[in-house]
Amino acid sequence: MSDINLRPAQTDDIPQLLELLDIASYGFVNHIFAALSEPGTDVDGVVVARMADNSSHLALSKTTIAEVDGQVAGFIVLEPQPDPVDPVVEDTPAILRPLLELESLAPGTTVVSFVATFPAMRGRGVGKILMQQAEKSRGSNGICLTVHDQNNGARKLYERLGFQEAARRAIVKKGWDSPASEWVLMIKP
Repeated sequence: MSDINLRPAQTDDIPQLLELLDIASYGFVNHIFAALSEPGTDVDGVVVARMADNSSHLALSKTTIAEVDGQVAGFIVLEPQPDPVDPVVEDTPAILRPLLELESLAPGTTVVSFVATFPAMRGRGVGKILMQQAEKSRGSNGICLTVHDQNNGARKLYERLGFQEAARRAIVKKGWDSPASEWVLMIKP
């Protein structure tokens, strides 16, 4: 079995991170930025700019890369939640509101904003190592993440890891092609 190494994300990782974000979000991240941008906008460019913004859920500074044999195998983005959580602002785009409302229900946790492995790297323990990284970064009230209601495999995995469903919100799709209808907040106290 190959060794799995963890390291902070770097700008050289951006091409792989764009692919992993698409895998982790089932295309939702690109859809959000396309929906919120002017027609003709380079959506990847917008996402990359967000990666450079340390206040963003996509910040490279919050991203850990897992490597197998020197190749990027997966990633996790972790963000500590304050306690108390700031209220969701009035002008929050409708497509983002349900996700932010769910995160606001988990003050003092560390949010797993994104986690994914490349399909060719699955079954090697990469996801397990990434979730162990989340454990090391857990907030005073635990860890939380949001998954869509049709991602049954991930939900079962998170339940095995000790996460419990805490709340749901309807997904605002605005054209996102997905069979999912609800976001599910899961918390591991």
